[in-house]
Amino acid sequence: MTSLIQGPVALIPAYEPPTTFPDLIAKLRPDFNVTVVDDGSSPAAAPMFQALDQTVNLLRHETNLGKGAALITGLTWIKDHYPPNAVVVTVDADGQHRPDDVRRVVAACQPGTVVLGVRRDDATTPPHRRVAHAFSRLAFRLVSGTTVSDTQTGLRAFHVDLIPKLLRLPGERYEWEMNMLLFLIHDHIPIIEVDIATVYLESAVSHYRNLQDSGRIARHVLGYVKARKRMAGR
Repeated sequence: MTSLIQGPVALIPAYEPPTTFPDLIAKLRPDFNVTVVDDGSSPAAAPMFQALDQTVNLLRHETNLGKGAALITGLTWIKDHYPPNAVVVTVDADGQHRPDDVRRVVAACQPGTVVLGVRRDDATTPPHRRVAHAFSRLAFRLVSGTTVSDTQTGLRAFHVDLIPKLLRLPGERYEWEMNMLLFLIHDHIPIIEVDIATVYLESAVSHYRNLQDSGRIARHVLGYVKARKRMAGR
C-alpha cells in the first residue's frame, strides 16, 4: 500500500486562471501540499499550468464541468492519498485569497469543524458582487434558519475524514458550495468564521454569472431542502 501524504493540502479548482496563478501556488508551497484541478481550461491557459512547480499534483478535466465537479475530483483524490486527520483547504484560483489568510483559516480548523474565510463587503466590493452576496445570504437564511456571513466564500478548511460525506452532495457548479453549507447545518457540524481580506483584482476574471448562477443556486437550495425532508420522512 502506498504511504499516505503527510501535511495539510491546498485544493485549487482552476478554470482559465489569471497570470497571477503560478505566483499564488509558489506562495502556498512552503506550507502546503498543493493539488490543482484544471477544469477544462482552453489551450491559451496552458502556460499557467506549465509554470507550476513539479511538486504540484495536477488533475485535469477534458472539458469544463464546473467548480463543484472540480472540487469533487480533487477531494476524491485527496481522500485516497491523505490520512483522515489531515487538513484540506479549498482556495480560489483568481487571487482573492491571500496566502496569509489561507494559513489563518487552516490554523483555526479543529477536528469535527469547518472553517470559512469570511469576506466583509465594503466600498471596494463591486456592486454586482454585493447584490449576489446579499441574495445568497438571504436564500440560505430562509431555507436553513441560520445566518452564514459569507455563503459564497471558496476559502474553506476541514479534515479529510469529512470528505466521504461531502462527495455525496449534489451539484456540479457553484451550487455545490451552498449545498455543502446546508449539509453542515443539517448535520450539526460546527462552522467557524474567520475574517479575511476582501480582495478584488482588476486582472482577475470571475466565472460567476450573477443572475444565471444565483438562480441556479436558489433552485438547487430548494431542491436540496426538499430532498432532505423526503429522507427525514422515511
